[in-house]
Amino acid sequence: MDARKHAARIFSECRRAVSPLGQSFAHDRERWLLWAPVAFGTGIGVYFGLKQEPAQWLSAATIVILLFALWATRGLKWLSFLVVPLLLMAAGFAHIQWRTNSVAAPVILKKTGSVEISGRVIWVENFAKRPRVQLDRIQISRMAPEEMPKRVRIRLLPKTIVEIGETIRLRAILLPPSAPLSPGGFNFQRKAWFEEIGGVGFAISRLLERKRAPPEGLDLNLKNLRLTISTRIKAAIPGEVGAVIAALIVGDRSAVSEPTLQFLRDAGLAHLLAISGLHIGLVATTIFFAVRLLLVMITYCALRWPIKKIAAFVALAGSFIYLLIAGATVPTQRAFLMTGLVLIAIMADRRAISLRLVAAAAMVVLLYRPESTLSPSFQMSFAAVVALVAFYEGLGPSIWQHLGEASPLRRFIFYLLGLSLTTIIATVATGLIALHHFGRIPHFGLVANLIAVPLTAFWIMPWAVLSVVLMPLGLENFALEAMGWGVGSVIAVAEWVSNWPNAVTLAPLMPTTGLIGVTLGGIWICLWTGRKRWIGLAGVFLGVCSIFWLHRPDILISENGTLIAVRTSDGNLALSTLRREKFTAKLWLQANGQQEKIPFKDVDVRDLRCDALGCLYKTTPHGVALIWNELAFQEECGRNKVIVSTVPVPRWCKAKIKIGRFDLWRNGAHALWLGAQEIRVENVRSRNGARPWMSRH
Repeated sequence: MDARKHAARIFSECRRAVSPLGQSFAHDRERWLLWAPVAFGTGIGVYFGLKQEPAQWLSAATIVILLFALWATRGLKWLSFLVVPLLLMAAGFAHIQWRTNSVAAPVILKKTGSVEISGRVIWVENFAKRPRVQLDRIQISRMAPEEMPKRVRIRLLPKTIVEIGETIRLRAILLPPSAPLSPGGFNFQRKAWFEEIGGVGFAISRLLERKRAPPEGLDLNLKNLRLTISTRIKAAIPGEVGAVIAALIVGDRSAVSEPTLQFLRDAGLAHLLAISGLHIGLVATTIFFAVRLLLVMITYCALRWPIKKIAAFVALAGSFIYLLIAGATVPTQRAFLMTGLVLIAIMADRRAISLRLVAAAAMVVLLYRPESTLSPSFQMSFAAVVALVAFYEGLGPSIWQHLGEASPLRRFIFYLLGLSLTTIIATVATGLIALHHFGRIPHFGLVANLIAVPLTAFWIMPWAVLSVVLMPLGLENFALEAMGWGVGSVIAVAEWVSNWPNAVTLAPLMPTTGLIGVTLGGIWICLWTGRKRWIGLAGVFLGVCSIFWLHRPDILISENGTLIAVRTSDGNLALSTLRREKFTAKLWLQANGQQEKIPFKDVDVRDLRCDALGCLYKTTPHGVALIWNELAFQEECGRNKVIVSTVPVPRWCKAKIKIGRFDLWRNGAHALWLGAQEIRVENVRSRNGARPWMSRH
């Protein structure tokens, strides 16, 4: 009896302690709906996290069971509250599975050698060295029709000029979309699958034939319009400034040089080149105030017409046109949806900006492009917007009250403070996600943004709108020249700030588990109110700490074995060669938070000892031999537990772990973790599993 009373007392105390938290969640009942896209997106994430493609009936059956559970618990609101998120997760899972199957198309499985290929040009990227095109309606010599991919991406020979819509024929070498360069690395095969690109390659001849034809359909006509605008901009403003203007107006970054891109990244201004909320918002604002000012100047219109609503409608139309010519990327879609809903709210005399608007925009993007959940552009754009809207929702009324009573000087000070605060919030929100994708932390982004963002808002984008309006008349040059002055100033600011001492810190990439913790913790903070929101700080803290807890690979081997990296005693990666697979080496070093390239020959002999036949890796208690000549097997197979070889390993070799040329060919790049007690080996195929987008040899 005493035990029963004691248990009842403990239960009562727990209930009393939890009761305020439950009341707090009940108080935020109107915010429950904001979690709908989070649950839907979680289902999408679960699908991508699987290593085996699930049966198609599984998600449908799960949805039916959960619908029945929802009906069965209709009178028990707390149980229903638990079932609804599960139902949304199942819906997200089913939707991305349907999307995966809907874009299924043949993929080239191995390098073709020289083949003759013809196809219709559907996109052109005019890079400085070799232009790159996408082709559809493919015909490939010596390939059966059912094996031909829907689209391919090919680099042409230098100075080759093609137009969208025309059909070209040439000789090229085609390859499958490249597998991840390390286990857990960026998966281009998955990206290409959803873009319906079944092969990549490079031309080995000039065009053998070309048939000019006007673009067919709205999509190709819009792409052709983008390319035409980009070409005219670069002709009017040659050089780096013209390339950046083309990126700002139509999203064509192909001509922007790598040094300029690096300056912008290191100064925290890379977001200016990604057409997103800032650009769409500035275009809409410019059009809105220009139209409103024009109508106010006409007495008849000012007295009789609802000029504010008319200006909002024209701004909505202008933003939609800008969306189309900018390529309708995921950040642009999100920005247009939010800007459009704000303008519609103005026309309907309703509240413009809210987290519900953000949630609606996220849901639309997830329904249209569910695979974008994994993209940095989706994650970073929504992270910035959610953080900013959540912050200003609470401060909005008091800010507008102070601004209404403020003098022009105080308004200007408020603007600078608001810009600084906005930059800090957006930088923190996106910077945590950038740690997962890029591992770069710009330290002086606030200074650069305080100069560049007002310049972009009040000078660059108004001239951009005017140049596009004047382009059909052939009068865009003077507007582009004025815009070019502002763009040149932004580039100069980026170069100036990025050259400051310690402008950037390189950090090891945050693991996926850390990204999940940061994301869920940040969303928790932004979507709830009251003290319970700060529970989300635990997720953010653990996510950031995962960078330091993660044990990174001690050995990395590329897919073809021409590049090997080993971890030295100081934590850096040393490379077997600096001349081959430079892109792979760059990504490996980036993941390690390392900029300096260290060749094997510069490594202390206490860590690595090499000769003409191979190397002995000595920073681990396990014996590890790196072999590139079969003559080394006779000596090394008997005394080392691990053999990593760029040539086939003989069967008689008695090493515990053997990774040879055929293992790399079958399973892709490998990574080894050499613990004190055990050795863990991962490869790309085992890490990514049997999914539709993973090519098979």
